[in-house]
Amino acid sequence: MENSGTSVALNSLVEINLDRIEGYVTASNETLDEDLKILFKQFIENSKSFNKFLKEQIALIGEVS
Repeated sequence: MENSGTSVALNSLVEINLDRIEGYVTASNETLDEDLKILFKQFIENSKSFNKFLKEQIALIGEVS
């Protein structure tokens, strides 16, 4: 059952990262500063990378159960 709690926590982190991505997209769309747009794009890519890793971990836990 420990894996269930871990899976819930990891899924929550995925949702948090999806919210972050949405916020960065909004911020990027609302600024005219090109440096900020580049920074937000990097943050978006980092969050996507984190989500990929988290989803891989969730899949591993599912296989262990």
